[in-house]
Amino acid sequence: MDMDQYMSNMNQNKSNLFTLAAGNNKDFADLFAKSGLNLKFLVTGKQSRKKGEIALTANEIKSPAENEYNAKDFMVETVKQMQEGLPEDWGDGLSLTSVYIEGNYICYKVKTDESVITIPLLKMAKADGTDMEDSIIEEFNASTDAAEILFANYLRKSGMGIKYIYWSRSTSEKVTFTISPAMIKAKVKERSYY
Repeated sequence: MDMDQYMSNMNQNKSNLFTLAAGNNKDFADLFAKSGLNLKFLVTGKQSRKKGEIALTANEIKSPAENEYNAKDFMVETVKQMQEGLPEDWGDGLSLTSVYIEGNYICYKVKTDESVITIPLLKMAKADGTDMEDSIIEEFNASTDAAEILFANYLRKSGMGIKYIYWSRSTSEKVTFTISPAMIKAKVKERSYY
């Protein structure tokens, strides 16, 4: 996504930007609500070095407790932004070809070129039980990346699960790993990302 498109997206969703910055810290949100201060985010594109600014007035800043911001809306917007960057190379012969929402699940459709991770290998992992799902949850909990921690937090709040659908063009087969909303709620830790 180029800088102009990014700034446009962020300005359209700026009412949610404070929630992203404050997380669930109600005291921080209340401090702004009482102070009457405005908030300004200065953004610089990593590659283009273009600069942008997103300003929120004191009236636009609401406490997370008062804000009717919906976690599921955040997930829908996140999926839309991910779709703009497809296809995405995941390495080991895997590429993310599609991301979409189906019911209460975010679905990742991942193509394998059968060079490293093959359909038979994935079928064996599926037959072994929940090792693959547990590994994905462990990755969420071990991540130190702010965006990934934020995503995991909102995944829990939205009551959504994840499906990874691996497919191969050469064999026309697919293998699906499902992490239910209940599993995410029980096993993915809510953490601070700032």
